[in-house]
Amino acid sequence: MISRSFLPAAVCAILLNGTVLAKGVIPYSPAEKWQVVYEDGRQERVSIADGSVFHVPGGARLDGVATFSQEIFAPEDQTLQIGVGADWFWRCRLNGRIVADHFTDGNRYAAINKGNHLVLLPVKRGRNLLEIQVKSGSQGWSLAVGKIPLGYDVREEQLKTALLPSERPQDNYLQSFLPRDFFERLGNGAFDGNIYPPASDRTAWEAVKKLPDSQLLIREIVDRADAVLKEEIPALVFSEYRRFILDGDRAGYEKKYFERRNNMSALVLALALTNDKERYLAKAIDYLNAILEEWTWCLPAHMSWNSRSRSPEKHYQCDLFASETGAELALAVNVAGCLLDEDWPGLTGRIRETVLARTVRNPLSIETCRKNLWMHGEIPGNWTPWCSANLIIAALVLEQDRQRLSEAVQAYLKGVSRFAWYYPDDGYCMEGPTYYGVAAGNLYRLCNVFERVVPGSMEKFCRHPKNRAIFEFIAHTAVHSWLVSFGDAAPDVGAYRNSALLKSCGSALKSAGLLRIASGPLSLRGCTRNGSRLSGCLMALFDIPAEEAGLRTETEDGCSFFRDRLVVFRSGSLSASLKAGDNGEYHNHNDLGHFSVWYKDMPLIVDVGADVYTKKYFSDERYTLWNTRGKGHNAPVFDGLEQQEGKQYSATLSLEPGSEKVAVCDLSQSYPKQAGIIGFTRTMRFASDRVSVEDRFQLRQARKTRIHLLCAIPPRIDGRRILFGEVALELENLECVSQRKVNTPKAWSAILPDCSITELVLEATAEQYRMGFSAPEKK
Repeated sequence: MISRSFLPAAVCAILLNGTVLAKGVIPYSPAEKWQVVYEDGRQERVSIADGSVFHVPGGARLDGVATFSQEIFAPEDQTLQIGVGADWFWRCRLNGRIVADHFTDGNRYAAINKGNHLVLLPVKRGRNLLEIQVKSGSQGWSLAVGKIPLGYDVREEQLKTALLPSERPQDNYLQSFLPRDFFERLGNGAFDGNIYPPASDRTAWEAVKKLPDSQLLIREIVDRADAVLKEEIPALVFSEYRRFILDGDRAGYEKKYFERRNNMSALVLALALTNDKERYLAKAIDYLNAILEEWTWCLPAHMSWNSRSRSPEKHYQCDLFASETGAELALAVNVAGCLLDEDWPGLTGRIRETVLARTVRNPLSIETCRKNLWMHGEIPGNWTPWCSANLIIAALVLEQDRQRLSEAVQAYLKGVSRFAWYYPDDGYCMEGPTYYGVAAGNLYRLCNVFERVVPGSMEKFCRHPKNRAIFEFIAHTAVHSWLVSFGDAAPDVGAYRNSALLKSCGSALKSAGLLRIASGPLSLRGCTRNGSRLSGCLMALFDIPAEEAGLRTETEDGCSFFRDRLVVFRSGSLSASLKAGDNGEYHNHNDLGHFSVWYKDMPLIVDVGADVYTKKYFSDERYTLWNTRGKGHNAPVFDGLEQQEGKQYSATLSLEPGSEKVAVCDLSQSYPKQAGIIGFTRTMRFASDRVSVEDRFQLRQARKTRIHLLCAIPPRIDGRRILFGEVALELENLECVSQRKVNTPKAWSAILPDCSITELVLEATAEQYRMGFSAPEKK
C-alpha cells in the first residue's frame, strides 16, 4: 500500500481499506514486455500479458531476487493504478522510491493474480522507471501484473476467492477423500449439530464412566472442578494485556486466559459426568459468562496494534486461541446446552451469536478477511490447521444456517488441504516435534470430527501412506522418553505422554509408535494443551476404543531417516540425531548440522529448543537470542562467523550407501560467503556403544574454529577426554578452551529440576577433527 507522502499533492489520492477513492487516478495496463535481471546477473526479455501469471519454474535459489523492470512514459504528472501479485515476497519501486513493500509479510494470498494488491504509481512527466523485485518461493518466481479498474475492492475480491470453489488440486486435497455426499449431508440437516453426546444422554455418559482406562482422568476432572468451585475467576485486565506492546511480556496474561478456559471445561465435564446440576451448573455459567464478556479472545501477541497509541486496532484477526475458544464454547453448548438454557433461557443463543461473530465469520468478513493471513498462505504452517479445525468444530455445532455452514467448512478446508498437500511424503514436520501436536495433531482432530459427523468419511484419508506418515512423524523423533529437539521445540515426550490425541490417532491408525509414546492411563495433563481441555477430554472419553486404550509396546531401536532434514539413531545404550534442512523453516533456529546424543534415557549433548516466548522472540531481534542463533548450536563458528537465518542457508543429509549407521551432512551452503567455505561435511558414525562426529572442511583462509556444545549433565574434563558419568567423549584435533553455565530454559528445568545447562567451547587445531562418544559395553 502506498503512503500518502508518495502522491503528488495536486492529485490527492487516498487508498482506503483496499478501495481507491481518488480524483485523477488512472487505471493503467503496463506494457507486455519486461526486462528481468536475476541475482546471478542473467538478463532476459519476457512477456507478461495483462492478468496472466509469469512463472520461472524450479531451480531458482530460495530467497533469490529477480528484478522486473520497464519504462513508463507519462505526458504529464499523474497517478496510475496497477494491480500486482507475486510468489512470494515482493517490492515495487518507481524511480527508485518504494511504493509498495511486501518483502516482510509476503504476498499473503495463495492464488497469485493481479488483483492481490493495488499499487499507486505517482509518475512524473516524461520517462519513469518501474521496478518490481520478487524473491523466489519454493517453486521459483511468479509475477502477475495488470490493469485494475477504479472502485476495485481488494477485500471484496479476496473474500470471493476464499468463498468460491477452487479447481486447484492443492485446494481440494482433503476434500478428494471425503464421500461425494458429505457437504450435501451437512446442507440437508442430516447432521444434528452434536459432535459428542449431550449430558442429557445419560446412557452414553454412564458408559464412559465404566471404562477402566478413564478412571484416573474422571477422578482428576471431578477433583479439579471441586477445586474451581472454591476459587475466584482469574481476572483479565487490559493493563496486563497491554504489557506485550509495552515490555514484551505475554506469559502473565496468557496464564490466566488459559486457566479460565480450562476451569470452565472442568466444570462442564463434571456436570456431564455426575449430572449434579446443584453443584456445578452455576459456576459453569459464571465462567461461560466471564469468557463471553472478555473484550477480545485474540491474544496480545497476535493482536493488530496501533504503533503510535500502542492500543489495539478496531479490526483484527481470529487468532489461534480465539478460534480455540470458539471451539471450546461450542463444545460446552454441545455437552451442556440443554442444562444451560434451563437455568438461563437464551444463554446458548448468546454463546452462538458471540462465537460465530468473533470466530467463524471473522475470517469470512470483508473487514477482517485480509487480517487472517493464516487462511491465505500457499504453503501453510501450523496456524492453518489449528485455526481451521477449531473454526469448523464451532461452525458444526453452532451454525444453524445450513448454507453458511457448508460455505464455512469448504472455505476453511482449502487451507487445510494445502497444508497436507505440500507436506513431504515422509511426513517430516519442519516446525519440530512440539508443533506437531497443533499441526498434524489438528489435522487429525479435523479428520476425527468429520468421522463423527459422517462415519467412514476419513477412512481413505488416514489409510493413505503420506497422510499416515504425517500423523506418525512424532513417533520417529522419540528417543526413549525424550524428543529430538529442534526449532522452537520442547525436549521431552511428557507433553504427549498419556495424550488423548495420540491414543486416539494411534488407535485409528493401529500405530504401535504413537501408542508407545502415549502409553499410560489417560490423565488431565494428557488432555490439556493451552486452553483446549474440553476438546481433549471429550476425545479421551469418546474417541479411544476400549480394546486399544490399554495396548502397550516396548521401546523400539533402529534408525529414522528424513532425507536432507533429520536422522535419528536409537539403541538401548547410546542414541544420537543429526539435523539438516535450511534456516528459513517455520519456527526456525540456525541449527544446521547440530547433533544430539543420549545415553540410555538421559540426554548428554542437547539442543535446548525454545525458551519462554516474548515479543522479541517473533521480531527482527529473534536471532539475537542465544538459543536461536548459530552459537546456540554445535555446528562450528569460524572467527565469530556463525550460521545466519534464511532459506538460502541449507544443508543436505544422506545415509552412506549400503549403511544405516553412517550419516553425511553437507554444510557447504550453510554459512555466509564471508566464511569462505570451499567444502564442509559433518559425518556421524553410529553404533550402540559408540558415536563419532567428524568434521572435514576447507576454507579460503585460515580461521579460528570453535564448537559450542550444550550439555544437560555436568561434564568432567580430563585432558582431551570429557566425562559424562559413564560416557566418555574423546577429542581429536580439538581442545576444550572454556566451560560455563548458561540460562537453563524453563522447559528443561521443568523436566529435570536439578538440570543446569553447561556450555563447553572446543577449539579446532586442524581442518579435520573428531568427537567420539563411548559407553560401557553391555555385559
